[in-house]
Amino acid sequence: MLDVYNKVSFVNALAPAAKITAATTNGAAVDLMSINNGANRLVFTAIAGVVTDGTYTFKLQDSPDNSTWTDVPATYVQGPSVASFTSGTAVGATTKLGYLGNAAGASRYVRLVVSGATITTGGFITAIAMLEGLGYLPSV
Repeated sequence: MLDVYNKVSFVNALAPAAKITAATTNGAAVDLMSINNGANRLVFTAIAGVVTDGTYTFKLQDSPDNSTWTDVPATYVQGPSVASFTSGTAVGATTKLGYLGNAAGASRYVRLVVSGATITTGGFITAIAMLEGLGYLPSV
C-alpha cells in the first residue's frame, strides 16, 4: 500500500494573516527532526494573497541550532532561479522551493525568508512547509 498520509507533515512556515511590509521577513523555523525520527525531504510552498505593490523574493536559510542562520547555497535549493511575487501576481498563485540539505554539515532547522523591495502598502503572502519522513515508499 502506498501510504503518503503517515509519511508527511505540514508546518505553517509564514503566517497567513501577516501583511508583509518589511524589507525582510523571516518565516518560522522548521525543525527537520519533528517527524518520524527526522525528515529527509522538505518543500516550501508560498501562496500569494493580495499583493498591492513591491517585489517579494524568496530564499532559504538553515541553522544547526535555530539561532545562527545562513543562506542556503543555490546548489542545494530546488526551484526557479528567482522565486518572487509582485503586484502582477494573481491571488492564489504559488511558487515552491525544495531544500536539498547543506554541504557544510547537517542543519536541523530551515526557514523561508522573504525579501521585499519597493514596498509602500505591502502584500499578503503565506507559506507552508511539507516534510517527508525517513523511509521509502514501496515500488509498484
